[in-house]
Amino acid sequence: MRTLSTLLLFLSLLNCIEYRVKDVEIVTDGTHERELYSLFTEYLVGKNMFTVSRKDVEKVSNLSGWIDRCEIRKIFPDKVKIIIYEKKPLVIWKIEDNFYLISDKGSVIGLADNLDEKLPKVVCWFDHDIFSVIAYILKRMQTKIVRVTCVDEETLKVFTEDSVTVWFLQKELDEQLNFLKDFYSIAKGYFSQIDFRAPSGVILRGRGELTYGYR
Repeated sequence: MRTLSTLLLFLSLLNCIEYRVKDVEIVTDGTHERELYSLFTEYLVGKNMFTVSRKDVEKVSNLSGWIDRCEIRKIFPDKVKIIIYEKKPLVIWKIEDNFYLISDKGSVIGLADNLDEKLPKVVCWFDHDIFSVIAYILKRMQTKIVRVTCVDEETLKVFTEDSVTVWFLQKELDEQLNFLKDFYSIAKGYFSQIDFRAPSGVILRGRGELTYGYR
């Protein structure tokens, strides 16, 4: 009991000491400094410098979908510096009737206010497994992808900026991407569709149709 009483007295004394937060500095690796400054300033200004903690910062962080993680540094007598690492948007994902920004780690940032952003658009159910597959394709493809749709549980339909449509089978994804690594730059000039669903290989459509064995 004596220890608890001493602790409570100590905290009470700290609140009486007039070291209050007057200034908040935001350092971010992203583009939302102004928005995050307003958020943290509203919450932290006026709080006791001694009692402001990481928990306070985490509480504010939960109010913004852009924050991946952050650090707090106190600069006495009255300044708090917040270092913020922002989430990196990877795709715009349609979930039911809304479009959401999804980070490169698969977390929802928030509603996509601008659908003209230069990010791939995904129309599919959303879960960790399918996100991982699509993120892997985006990483491996040697061209910009503008849209991805789920045909069924096994098949993805990918539209590229070169006006080429590619059908991928999830179960053979590495083989298909390895094939495209050397072949795509040549194929895009002659074919508008690359279809990996054929049992005998890949079907190439454009000026006629060609079945090519790649396995």
